[in-house]
Amino acid sequence: MSNLLPDYIFNNVCEIAPEFLKSIGVKAVLCDLDSTLMSVSTNDLPQENFQWIKKLKEANIAVMILSNNSRERRVAEVCKKLGIEFIHLAKKPLARGYRLATKRLLIEPAEVAMVGDQIYTDIFGANRLGMVSILVESLDLKLVYVRFRRIFEQPVIKKAKMKLGGLLH
Repeated sequence: MSNLLPDYIFNNVCEIAPEFLKSIGVKAVLCDLDSTLMSVSTNDLPQENFQWIKKLKEANIAVMILSNNSRERRVAEVCKKLGIEFIHLAKKPLARGYRLATKRLLIEPAEVAMVGDQIYTDIFGANRLGMVSILVESLDLKLVYVRFRRIFEQPVIKKAKMKLGGLLH
């Protein structure tokens, strides 16, 4: 179960300060797109999440989207606005997408944080490769399949919160 436990838990991406990431040795962030940075029901990135990406880039933290989304156009349009690279069809939690990202970024996995809303894809995959794993709350909690998935993730999240002292970071 240890590969399922996130290293850190935040309510949303905006709570993850560049200074915090640097303090734990992170030089690059891989970020999930759907339900992490933006809702699956929109093509608009929330302004606060756009600003968060901008702050990371200003702090010289590389940012790349690592998405399982099969719609390349959706991912590409968002990343073009953000001025960042992406990998779609990443097939998380398989290692292929994570390895391709570190290769493109010319960085070691231990210097990368994966930020996502899913235990069994984002967090599991990152942990298997020795990356820092950061879980955030899904932006799509009203969707039935997200609520259903959370039923299975809840015991892991509870254990992770106990490991982290019962508090979100």
